[in-house]
Amino acid sequence: MADDAQQEEIGLEVEEWTEPVDITVLGDDGPSTIFVGGFSDVRTAKDGIEKMIYRDDKLVFLEGQYEGNLILDSTYLDGVQIIGEGEVVFSGQLVVAYSSYDPDRLLKVPQAAEVDEGAAAAVTEAGEDAAPPPEEEAEEEGEEGKKTVVVRPPKVALSNMKFLGGALTEGLATGYVDDCVFGTPFGEPALDYCATIASLSDVVFTRSKFYGSGKSVIYAFPRARGLFTECTFEGSIPAVTHAETIRRRRGYVPPPPPPPTAPTTVHCEVGLYFDDADIRVERSTVSQVGIGILCRDTCKDTVVDDCLVTKTSTTGILLMDSASPKIVRSRVNLNGRESLVVGNHSHPNIRGCAFAGDVRLKTQAVHTGL
Repeated sequence: MADDAQQEEIGLEVEEWTEPVDITVLGDDGPSTIFVGGFSDVRTAKDGIEKMIYRDDKLVFLEGQYEGNLILDSTYLDGVQIIGEGEVVFSGQLVVAYSSYDPDRLLKVPQAAEVDEGAAAAVTEAGEDAAPPPEEEAEEEGEEGKKTVVVRPPKVALSNMKFLGGALTEGLATGYVDDCVFGTPFGEPALDYCATIASLSDVVFTRSKFYGSGKSVIYAFPRARGLFTECTFEGSIPAVTHAETIRRRRGYVPPPPPPPTAPTTVHCEVGLYFDDADIRVERSTVSQVGIGILCRDTCKDTVVDDCLVTKTSTTGILLMDSASPKIVRSRVNLNGRESLVVGNHSHPNIRGCAFAGDVRLKTQAVHTGL
């Protein structure tokens, strides 16, 4: 009798496991990680983005070279993380795009998992797996010492990649970029603008490098908004000559390097070109260009804080056409001509800066703090 009962129980289990189950009753499975390249059957960025379902999905590019541009639609990819593992190089541009609203294209928000309140309370009392405290909202000190809560919308986040074609942000697009490289130090391919920030866009770049070989490293259109933190902006340098290659190959001991001087020739005209834009640059370096920073036509909300502008063939900072940025705690040195030129009708706020060179104020120029 015992054997018959055991066989009957086994039969019920087998029947339960072999019976088809409709997967629609399982509900949402939640966010996932999608791999592109390497061992994955997803080979292109477009295919990887099309597989995204939830706003908390993560797209990981495995080490390798990828053709074309990486286009990120900030309208529908808010909250998505895109990460490069190893050396991830795109031959084209990073394009942070904006498109018209379509509710059918929105990514899903995962449904909250059902929790047994009694079990959760028991675990909390035991002191294990307690939920972390909620994140506090960022506070900034405004006028008259009052603290205001700053609510920032979610943005598509990108990190640890290289783009030989530079970067482009379209109007109204938003994005966050960390630890990326744009352009090449030797100017191949040649780029008129390494990164272009369009009007009404709002982007954040941190710990990134930009190499320019044409008109300017960064160009920001009127009413563009952006934040650059701990970034490097450099003009391209000539490639190593054949004689230099032979010398290195034979192991010749080079002479001591000469003292640093301003370059006589450069391959990029302007480092940061702000055309009535509202850009904030913090703890960054601009070098190997003709003009380090050029601001024109108001730029009243542009801030340059704790930056180094060095090795320019002509002028370190040029303010023209009523430009009125705020420049604080910055250093300008090794310039071919002037360290600072304040043009007609310009009214900058300059405090705590060090200019190792000539400072020229044109007629009707006004300054504060210099």
